[in-house]
Amino acid sequence: MAEAIRDSRLELRVAKSEKEAIERAAALSGSSTTDFVRSTMLVASERAVRAHETLALTSEGAAAFVEAITNPPEPNENLRALAREAREVPGQSRV
Repeated sequence: MAEAIRDSRLELRVAKSEKEAIERAAALSGSSTTDFVRSTMLVASERAVRAHETLALTSEGAAAFVEAITNPPEPNENLRALAREAREVPGQSRV
């Protein structure tokens, strides 16, 4: 995998004790402070994004979802009205 060009900068202020803890952890992991902070923050970032993008369902919720997908109810008047409004929006492409 090609190495990404590192042309952006991220700066932060930390307490002296925090910096010392980060530097110690980096040394213990055998990496530079920069590499340690970058890799640790990327993992934390991916975890945070995944937590916000993932929907967890109970078994009852999952069953209700599958039922709604496999046997959708007939559209009611509110849904029909919304579909008519969507078709009437100027400049909007139709699907």
